[in-house]
Amino acid sequence: MRIVLLMLLFLNSCSFIFERSEEDKLKALQLIDQGTLHLREGNLEDAKASFILSNDINESAAATDGLGCVSFMKQDYIEAEKLYIKAYRMEDNYFNSLANLALLYEQTHSKKEARKLYELAVNANPTNFKIRSNFGAFLYDNYSKNSDESALGKEELYKAKNILPAKIITDNIKLIEENHGS
Repeated sequence: MRIVLLMLLFLNSCSFIFERSEEDKLKALQLIDQGTLHLREGNLEDAKASFILSNDINESAAATDGLGCVSFMKQDYIEAEKLYIKAYRMEDNYFNSLANLALLYEQTHSKKEARKLYELAVNANPTNFKIRSNFGAFLYDNYSKNSDESALGKEELYKAKNILPAKIITDNIKLIEENHGS
């Protein structure tokens, strides 16, 4: 009887690795998109639920990064940092997590560390307009308006605009030009 119980315990503790179906992977991606929309609307609990469910279906750097964004917006900066780092470690070519970590450091830590992370993210993913835009705004906001860094910030905003002319980018460029000339 004891041998049978031990064997049952052993068999029950073995986990099988199941490959997720394409349908499951698609649903997980849809949940990430849904979570992102919830973030934009400020529905943090719904966003969190979407990202957790996405990870339950198919764990990913994007969903983990999304959870970091929820924590960041809740001002739980320690948890946000852990999640951004975890997301990057999950997929070292998922540079949104580095850009989000840079934004976190810009708000809470060292500007020097933030700049390093922005530069790494921009260099690794030069066509990501969001990363370029955030880096440009960071440079412009954190350095003297007549410095090389500030000029580089304006240049980064123009590069972001040429990738995708989003309203926020064009508004930022317009604001810079109105306040400090072209």
